[in-house]
Amino acid sequence: MSSACWSRSRARDSSGARAAPPGGPRLRRGRRRASPPATPPGSLPCAPYPKEVPPLTPIQRSAVEHADGPLAIVGGPGTGKTTVLVERFAWLCGAPDAILVLTGDAEGLRPRIEERLEHGFEELHVYTVPGFCSRLLHDEAIEAGLSPFVATASVADRLAMLLDRIDELSVRLHDFRGSPAAMLAGLVARIDRLKDQTISAQAYADWAAGQEDEREREFAQIYAAHDRMLNEQALLDEGELVLRATALLEGNARVRERTRARFAHVLVDDVEELTAAQRRLLELGPTALGGVCPGDSLTVTSSEPVDLPAIELDRSLRCRESILVAAGSDASGEPGGDVRFWRCANERAQAQAVAAEIARLLREGVAPGGMAVLVRSVRNEGQTVAVALEERAVPHRLVGDSAFFQRAEVRDVLAWLRLLVDPADAGAVVRALARPPVELRSVDLARCIQIARRRKLDMVSALVAATESPQLPPEARERILAFLKLHRAAARALDSTRPDLFVHRLIERLGLRRQQLFSAQADVVERLRNLSRLGEMATSYVRRSPQATP
Repeated sequence: MSSACWSRSRARDSSGARAAPPGGPRLRRGRRRASPPATPPGSLPCAPYPKEVPPLTPIQRSAVEHADGPLAIVGGPGTGKTTVLVERFAWLCGAPDAILVLTGDAEGLRPRIEERLEHGFEELHVYTVPGFCSRLLHDEAIEAGLSPFVATASVADRLAMLLDRIDELSVRLHDFRGSPAAMLAGLVARIDRLKDQTISAQAYADWAAGQEDEREREFAQIYAAHDRMLNEQALLDEGELVLRATALLEGNARVRERTRARFAHVLVDDVEELTAAQRRLLELGPTALGGVCPGDSLTVTSSEPVDLPAIELDRSLRCRESILVAAGSDASGEPGGDVRFWRCANERAQAQAVAAEIARLLREGVAPGGMAVLVRSVRNEGQTVAVALEERAVPHRLVGDSAFFQRAEVRDVLAWLRLLVDPADAGAVVRALARPPVELRSVDLARCIQIARRRKLDMVSALVAATESPQLPPEARERILAFLKLHRAAARALDSTRPDLFVHRLIERLGLRRQQLFSAQADVVERLRNLSRLGEMATSYVRRSPQATP
């Protein structure tokens, strides 16, 4: 390949058409081989600043051209921190291979950096922190004692693995709440949070051994089994990648020095979002946050103060003027609206804070219809907020494209409809068993799931087999027999009853309306209305398709 590379600028000829690159067609995008770098690695650029530069404020430009030691670019969302980081990469790009960029969105940032480079390059080192750890362990596989072919397991991979081998897990004290997948997903999320805090399975087991709560000791066993299963399949999750890379850098001085010497410039986007484990890794590896870094070129962006020389970006370039006014940031000095920000430990704490604030406003006389909670997803965050409101007996209504079908009473009916059509729908059967009127205990439910997996049966057939098991207590056997009786009665009526009548009679057989009438929930009327609406939807379906069956 010729050492000359066509500039990526949008050059056009006098007729207005885009000019062709000299000597042939334009090079393909992606990895490009570069000519020898014009400046030695680690030195500041000697070439003039790239000609095509997006509009920068004077403060942004001073951050881009900063040349005296480490730098923190501090500003809120929308102030242009990432744009400054991209432009600083272009300004430092004498040797792109010697620049490391760590970000939470490597796939989104890499194309932006490529667009700003005028010359070719061998490789761009733009990674997430787990991605950087994966590359480090691959390059130093012998020193790390790992196979170079070790793969990374996604959250979905790990959840599928645990579901497939649930009979190897001790979950006697953990409640399925009608959904094994949801319970296991919660366990996976908790394991990730522990690894984010540098707490390994062994460290957690040592701590749990001294606790009185037996659930903690059971979770320690689940944590250890999770890591053992991954190890058997030559897989590492993202948290384990960070822990293994940290242990390698901490225990091997040669690897640590090679890693520090490899990159002359290190750029870290949104440093405040790094976990404790990721910060520990960077202190041992290519950078030392708040301390000594290679050369004098560590640049971080943050929305919070950082212990580094800082340049503050104080003007939002993303928000509309109306939002700035509401936040009290109008340049005219006129007061804006009342905007407050809460910092919560987790999603549940956030929901509890919202519910507590709404309860306070209700006590002060604010009308319920004058309050709204906006969430990213009704299915996820909305459900958590709804549970918090129910705990405080605050009447509420979920609104959204799928909010109706996320209501507990509606999901109960849908679960029965699904399992009647498909007895192999394990999720539907599990929900029907865990919810009224059956309410099978989670430990007995786990036994039934194990029987289904070991004997390769659908869940309904497994329940029949479970009634013959000596391990099942009498109370659980009675509840399963009640479920099977309901199932047989509904299955007989499935093909001989109109859909609208079938749905109405199913709701009555399950006693869902009766349960709501005698419950102490604040939104009983809303729940009854939802059940009626479900029946109306079935009636409307019959009108459109008179010959249809459930």
